Amino acid sequence: MKKNSVFSKNCRKLILAFMMLMLIPQIIFGQELINVTGTVVDQTGNPLPGVTVVVTGSTTGTITDIEGNFLLKAPVGSTVTFSFIGMNSQVIDVSANMTALNITLRDQTLDLEQVVVTGYSSMRKADLTGAVEVVKMKSIENVSLSSGNPMQALQGRVPGLYIEKSGSPSGTNSRILIRGVNTLGDNNPLYIIDGVPTKRPEVFQGISPGSIVSVQVLKDASASSIYGSRASNGVVIVTTKNGSDNEGRVKVQFNSNVSIQSEKRQRFDMLNAEDRGRALWQASVNDGVDPVSGYGEIYNFDWNGDYNNPVLNSVSVQPYVGGDTNVPVGDTDWQDVMYEPGYVINNDLTISGGDKKSSVLLNLGYIKNTGILKYTDYDRITSRLNAHTSMFDEKVKVGINTTFVTSNETLETPDLGSAPTPGLAVTLAPTIPVYTNTGEFAGPLGSGYSDRNNPLHMQYINRWDNTKRSYLFGNIFAELELAKDLKFKTNVGLDFSMIKDKDIEPAFTEGFIARAVNNMTQMQSDFTSVTWSNTLNYKLDVNYHSFKFLLGVESVKDDFNAITAYKEGFSVQTEDYFVLDAGTTNGNSFGNATTSTLFSQFGKIDYTFFDKYLASFTLRRDGSSKFGEDNRYGYFPAATFGWRITEERFMEDIDVVSNLKVRAGWGKVGNQDIGDFASLGLFEPRYGSTAFQVSGIGHDDFFDRYWNIGSAYDLAGSNSGNLSSGFVSVQAANAGVKWETTEELNLGLDFGLWDSKIVGSFDYFTRTTSDILIQPPVLPPLVKGRCNGSMVQQKKIKDGNWL
Repeated sequence: MKKNSVFSKNCRKLILAFMMLMLIPQIIFGQELINVTGTVVDQTGNPLPGVTVVVTGSTTGTITDIEGNFLLKAPVGSTVTFSFIGMNSQVIDVSANMTALNITLRDQTLDLEQVVVTGYSSMRKADLTGAVEVVKMKSIENVSLSSGNPMQALQGRVPGLYIEKSGSPSGTNSRILIRGVNTLGDNNPLYIIDGVPTKRPEVFQGISPGSIVSVQVLKDASASSIYGSRASNGVVIVTTKNGSDNEGRVKVQFNSNVSIQSEKRQRFDMLNAEDRGRALWQASVNDGVDPVSGYGEIYNFDWNGDYNNPVLNSVSVQPYVGGDTNVPVGDTDWQDVMYEPGYVINNDLTISGGDKKSSVLLNLGYIKNTGILKYTDYDRITSRLNAHTSMFDEKVKVGINTTFVTSNETLETPDLGSAPTPGLAVTLAPTIPVYTNTGEFAGPLGSGYSDRNNPLHMQYINRWDNTKRSYLFGNIFAELELAKDLKFKTNVGLDFSMIKDKDIEPAFTEGFIARAVNNMTQMQSDFTSVTWSNTLNYKLDVNYHSFKFLLGVESVKDDFNAITAYKEGFSVQTEDYFVLDAGTTNGNSFGNATTSTLFSQFGKIDYTFFDKYLASFTLRRDGSSKFGEDNRYGYFPAATFGWRITEERFMEDIDVVSNLKVRAGWGKVGNQDIGDFASLGLFEPRYGSTAFQVSGIGHDDFFDRYWNIGSAYDLAGSNSGNLSSGFVSVQAANAGVKWETTEELNLGLDFGLWDSKIVGSFDYFTRTTSDILIQPPVLPPLVKGRCNGSMVQQKKIKDGNWL
């Protein structure tokens, strides 16, 4: 009941009179009765009508009137309980000299430390028997707002969880590792966001921090086995907010955060130009090599020439790079050149309203990160709509959770030799200046230098590159209460992403390094995953026994397709001119599409006896289209046990220990992260470049050994004209490929001291991964034959005949 009740004052008086007649105090013989009176208010000081006031353990009681007042006869030495829906109850001891009471009831809030989402259901943390960690959102709220990435805010807050950061402004390509690397393939955990699964970490990274209400990490196999084939690397469960806690009011919340970032504390202490010369001299002398032969165009070395007792008098730097008077020698700190302070702006607006029956939440977020590496940038816009409602006395609930994210990012770039620019800022010689006398970008010139580019130049000419990402993620669900404590839930989830990547490579000359022909590559990929899950949850309490039963089925369908277009020869090197139609030469396009399906059945039983002996049993059966018929299905069982020692009588007098629980769990989880057509033999037409090596056989027997990189061959032997093409094997068939399996044993201890002012846990685990999935290179057989003096690679494709 709300403080602004919809009942009229007269209706309340009738209800009060009726309740007073029904709750006539019992006469308790042999005990002294006194009048217990007072007023009950909420935490804002407003009176609470309709609060139930009962002598604990009896039927003697009353309710508060419209002003929150009450009067009750109660035995001395008993206790009185005050309770009201949606608020925490309060118990008062009755004494002979008791005066009028002023009782304040506070709103009942969900303690995230006590309620944990563990897979298609939730349970008290006190009843957990697996290795599950709950992250307090308050502790990461400020970190999340400053970075805009909730993943990075988890660093150091979950034992066994590591964040591998890519260093990009968006955190793209960063990933979570739970208890280390588990497989040779994909080590990303499974993310469950509002009941929808995904293996893409960018979905979690793209959630506005203001939208998250809880994060749970399932670390061991016994806890995550309910998710079966995708849980071998752990599970991260994310629940987002709705407006159900607003008590019918509209709430508007706006957060804005601006932060400055710099990398100076992480810089390496580098040698200047002269000190580098001393190091090169020492290295040459140690090798018995004349330093002038390797670095004479860069340095003048004044030394005694004695390799047995070398003495360096001085080192001086040549005035020009490669002797070019347009390129004066530098003393460049490339880290100082490449980095600059960046800023992050993060704005977050949330509008919510509703109550426990119906609610809606709208969240809008914008983040701008300029990056600390020059010519990098990141922009992201997020929007979220969560809504739910219930009807038919809350027996039917329906809802929707949706997130839409769009971002634009310009990242670090490699040079012509594929060396990333952050690495070049550490390894490039300080004697190379940033610019020439004419204002152009300088580069290596003359002997003594590697063929590495000016990293600032590389960042500059790639400033037009960008990656645009858009994705829609969410679900719609319906929950029906079929009978008391029996609930059916159906949930349809969508994970859709679209990535557009533009890579412009202008022509340039820099020192002795050049790109003669410019080019542009454009790529677009689309990924769609649809998940449909149906579950039955049933709760049964019999005396001191408590059971929770879960049955479910789930189907997942993934589709991926990608198109890449390439063109060379753009006459004008401006951003607007780099469109595919403007290219004049070497146009080409590529594309591919794959699909996979997963069908699962699962069940779980949670058992509690006397609220202190705990057990859980899980079994999941997954069938994947990635495997052949013989090994298509995998079975993933788990069992856990727990003992809440603090609930035993012998712990009653040990006040210092407020919580002590031991846990043991065993389970198996699977991994299907391999090609979508892993069990099939695949062929494709391919005009690959001819890779060959010349080998001497006997005295004059030379032949080219053609590798499996192309299917075109000059059958006519004319060395001209169009080549004939067949099909090349790109994947060998393997009907025996099967599930990768991880088996894990976990032993744990949870403790709390001094009313849980100090809490912690210890875990010991062993993990074994078997049948690891890899994709080996194709090795087709070779047949020795002669055709124009060459050995021809042929393939045995049918009935032992060579074609």
